[in-house]
Amino acid sequence: MSNPFFDAPILNSPYDYPNRHWELDDTGQPTRKIIDSRRPASFVTPAREKSGPTAPKALPAGLSTRITMKRRFLSGTPISWGPAIPTKP
Repeated sequence: MSNPFFDAPILNSPYDYPNRHWELDDTGQPTRKIIDSRRPASFVTPAREKSGPTAPKALPAGLSTRITMKRRFLSGTPISWGPAIPTKP
């Protein structure tokens, strides 16, 4: 069954006053009802439901440092181990 909103989403002429609009439900999704008036001014952004994790997971402690050192080793960039410990003769 086709949805008329997706078959013909544009209801008004670009040259005339907008006199019809698709009704949206509380979540911002289109219903199949056409309203014969101009849509009230508001911010409407229908969004799809999220399907993946909401926030990126943090790396385990020390993993970032190990990855950086491995990249430098593989690229040939010298690895700085910090200041050398002076030895007594």
